[in-house]
Amino acid sequence: MKTGAMRQDQRKALAMASLELVDVRDDDIPPYAILSHTWGDDEVTLQEMRRMESKMPQAFNKQKQTIAEKKGYAKIKNAAAMCHGADQELGKWI
Repeated sequence: MKTGAMRQDQRKALAMASLELVDVRDDDIPPYAILSHTWGDDEVTLQEMRRMESKMPQAFNKQKQTIAEKKGYAKIKNAAAMCHGADQELGKWI
């Protein structure tokens, strides 16, 4: 297995409050909301979400600025805010 590769019994979840990706095992899946959408030209990939987690401030990182300007990133942020603020019963993950 390559370094950083996910095991088959793991999935990625996005924390609604921090937009941080975490590994979730299939046998320990927390309550979550599903962000359903269609793919357009301005969507955000998993790799781009990982780049957004880097410690470098967005103001000094051109890649992070470009990702943050995408419509898909705004969609993810808005969905997380709506789910997080509207109903804690939905869980803390997307």
